[in-house]
Amino acid sequence: MDKKILIYLLLILTPIWISIRFYSGPGAQWVTGSLSGIVFVLFWCLLLRLLLTGPKNFTLTTGVFLTFCGLEFLQLWNPSVLEAIRNTFLGQLLGLTFSWNSFPYYFLGAFIGQQILNRGPNQQSQHDASSRSDQP
Repeated sequence: MDKKILIYLLLILTPIWISIRFYSGPGAQWVTGSLSGIVFVLFWCLLLRLLLTGPKNFTLTTGVFLTFCGLEFLQLWNPSVLEAIRNTFLGQLLGLTFSWNSFPYYFLGAFIGQQILNRGPNQQSQHDASSRSDQP
């Protein structure tokens, strides 16, 4: 996928994610606890694609999904170091409590990221090149 497109998407997603994370209107618990998970995982899928050109899209998005699952499980652990991080702005953005309900939203964010990354022009040209090399 073109780097300019990734940068534009990230510039759009960042304020959306922060706004969602601190939303306090109707359905705030779902919006801040679940919808934000989709956007945050999607953000990291796109950011890592921008920074890392080596891994395949599936590997990258699966890695992001598994990382966020691991971070979710860390919410069950309360050592002083993690509590100090949770008291910072970044800690507030990441979340404070464990919820099994977060996992499907992380999966959905990774799935959307996979779909976006697979739509990029580089993916199409790679597919065309491989199909041409198969022909005699």
